[in-house]
Amino acid sequence: MKKFYILCSLIILVTLSAFFSENADKTLYSFVYSGKIESLRTSQLRLIDIIKNADISSPSGKQKISDQINECRKLLKGVDFWLRYLEPTVYKKINGPLPVEWETEVFEKFEKPYKREGAGFT
Repeated sequence: MKKFYILCSLIILVTLSAFFSENADKTLYSFVYSGKIESLRTSQLRLIDIIKNADISSPSGKQKISDQINECRKLLKGVDFWLRYLEPTVYKKINGPLPVEWETEVFEKFEKPYKREGAGFT
């Protein structure tokens, strides 16, 4: 009987350690997510460097800045899906809360819409 309890506790211990151990192998979605975040970060740093070094008075300097801003916007749109579902608090700070139809319908009928913290970039 003692062997049975020892065997059961050993099986439970191994099972729990397998579930709660930190797995070094990244899953595919987290690998893609971290890659997209890193590409957005490097693109933003490149944009900052271009803004610091560009000649704003010339049309070619303005065009370089505009092209880099468009590239950053495209990357941000690509990361938007991942931020929405994997980092919901970060997404809420960037874009504001996700709209809930009944809240908008009920509350904005009786009171003026108010500016929410983190609603957009302004």
